[in-house]
Amino acid sequence: MLSDASRNVELVRRAFARWNAGDHEAPLDEIHPDAEVRTVIGGAFSGEPFRGHEGVREWLIGLDENFDRWEIAIGRILEHGDVVVLLGDIRARGRGSGVELDQAVGWMIRFRDGKFSRMQPFFTHEEALAAGGLI
Repeated sequence: MLSDASRNVELVRRAFARWNAGDHEAPLDEIHPDAEVRTVIGGAFSGEPFRGHEGVREWLIGLDENFDRWEIAIGRILEHGDVVVLLGDIRARGRGSGVELDQAVGWMIRFRDGKFSRMQPFFTHEEALAAGGLI
């Protein structure tokens, strides 16, 4: 049986794998009703942070509207209590501009009641590690 921490890591792995496979629907049964999503590309979105199930849906729709390609390469996944920190890279292409992005990114993902409750990306792995309490 997986511990809660191991279960959280597995939820993160599955969520990012689903996204890369083209499934851009929000798995609401894995997202806390009071969830919050922040973004580092605020210029592409209005109204962030995104809150609740509706906010998560809005954020995912915004990604599809702004980017015709958005892939996440997972490097390392670390955990600290109810927080999972994912270190990796984003490879994306702007839908209208065609601008390519290949950027190191870290995500701090907090869990509550066994569900995603907060997700915040950072443009450096160090910032994500610090936000997750790992440095």
